[in-house]
Amino acid sequence: MSIRGFNGLNEVNDLNGPNGFNLMLNPFFAVLSAAYIAGIFFLADSPVVSSLSAFNPYSLLHIPLYGILALLLILTVTPFGLYGSLFSALRSPHMKRSDDSNLLNGLSVQRSFGIDASPHQRIYASTCGRILISGFIAFLIGVADECYQSSIPSREASMTDVLLDGVGTLLAVVLMLKLFERRLRNDPTT
Repeated sequence: MSIRGFNGLNEVNDLNGPNGFNLMLNPFFAVLSAAYIAGIFFLADSPVVSSLSAFNPYSLLHIPLYGILALLLILTVTPFGLYGSLFSALRSPHMKRSDDSNLLNGLSVQRSFGIDASPHQRIYASTCGRILISGFIAFLIGVADECYQSSIPSREASMTDVLLDGVGTLLAVVLMLKLFERRLRNDPTT
């Protein structure tokens, strides 16, 4: 596992991992995510949460709470955000805009027929996978939080809260996938 700071990508070494792409963690967002998760569990038994329940009759605050958590986890493991455009750093000078359509649409076809994917396609698939896995982890943290709340005498767990956690997570994942795809399509370096 390679951990890098805010200076971004190392074009030479980023394709050297076992699947063609090393795990890069943004330490700032990793610490922020850990603190956010700790805050969720620490505040579960807090009088602050009890006072907020008057303003949150349908538990709708779970949507932004877990949407933000999903965004933080995504920014922890994806090579965009503070890093700039991953594809501008890795794209070869002779690559044309038409190659991006292969990047976005041809990956599943190439995988289906056993054809090796290009490094750009592997990076695209890896980044999309990281976004989806981060969202799933955020959802699992929501489930764990509800299980924890069931053990607190003043709180109760509900499937509605788990559903709302999932909605917030799903919204964040879809947003980040769309932003990533839009950034790729509109990269001015091509």
